[in-house]
Amino acid sequence: MKSLDIDDIKGILRVEIRKQILHTHHLFEGTNKWSESGVENSLKSVQLKESNLKETLDSNLKNYQGEVDSKLEGILTSLDIEVDRDSINFKKLRNKFIDLYLLRYDWIKELLNESGKTDTDFRLHAQEKLRIGLFPELVNPSGIGKNDAFARGTHLQPIIENIQSPEPIEPYLVQTSELDLQAKLQNSESILGSRILRSELDKEKQTKS
Repeated sequence: MKSLDIDDIKGILRVEIRKQILHTHHLFEGTNKWSESGVENSLKSVQLKESNLKETLDSNLKNYQGEVDSKLEGILTSLDIEVDRDSINFKKLRNKFIDLYLLRYDWIKELLNESGKTDTDFRLHAQEKLRIGLFPELVNPSGIGKNDAFARGTHLQPIIENIQSPEPIEPYLVQTSELDLQAKLQNSESILGSRILRSELDKEKQTKS
């Protein structure tokens, strides 16, 4: 079983960004866009959820980190990657997942306000906020140029231990050569993605009811 490394982190984050963008579209398409009050209510709901998450991070961070850790443990185990919650890379991955959960509220608000932002914009936004090169093939019209180390993926922190642009075939792990591992990754993404999306949609239904 291999240790979690920077390439694993980047691959997992690419897939998670795609899932979070898909989640924002599900929420947007569930909004009554033909009613001014419908859009306003959705915006208020998003702002409330964002506020609640920030409050949780402020007052109950340890418990929330534990929830994220459990999700990461499932992902890493399915990929035959060692789970070491005390490792630097695990903690980095956990923190970037939390950053993504906050970012998605910005994306939902962008869609509801009809800002014209695209999935590519959201991916570049995530890359900038997470400060890790994930999509070097994309050009950022708002400032990340070819000479930017973050955009090129060359600026890495020291390691002690969906829709408009092509996604990597391998879910979660980007640098592998074994076809059997690729098949395992595709299967794990399908299973985990379905569980996560189902859970999130169930939460949305409970909130609306």
